[in-house]
Amino acid sequence: MPRPPSVPPEKTGGAKDAHDVTENSLHAMLEVPEEGDSPYPAEQGVQTDLAGYPADPDFQLRGGFKNLMLDAASPLFGLVIRLRTLDELTNIAYVHKTVQNQVSNIREEMRQHGYATAHLEVYSYALCLHL
Repeated sequence: MPRPPSVPPEKTGGAKDAHDVTENSLHAMLEVPEEGDSPYPAEQGVQTDLAGYPADPDFQLRGGFKNLMLDAASPLFGLVIRLRTLDELTNIAYVHKTVQNQVSNIREEMRQHGYATAHLEVYSYALCLHL
C-alpha cells in the first residue's frame, strides 16, 4: 500500500541498526568522559597507557560469526576478557548497569530476528552466567 506523500518512508535497517547501536554504545563506554562525568574517583584519573594493546582502527566488534547469538554477544565476551585483566574495578555499579542494558538490547535484537521466547530466556541466562 503506497504511503501518502506527507508521511516520510520508514527506515528499515533491522540487524544493521541494532549492530550500530550496540557497537556505538560500547565505544561510548570506552571514550574518555568529560570533567565531572567520570565514574572513577577524582584522584585516580584516566589511564591512557595501554601497554600490550596496540591500536587497531580496523578492529570490528561484530560481524565475525554466522551465528547471530554469538555475533551479538561478542562485544560482551570482549568485555569479560578485558575485565579479567583488571586488578580492581572502582566503577562496578556503572559497569553492571551498562552490561544489564547491553544484555537487554541483545535480547531485543534476537527477538527481532524471530527467536522463540524460550530460546531468548535460555540465551540470556547462559550469557549472564558467563558474564
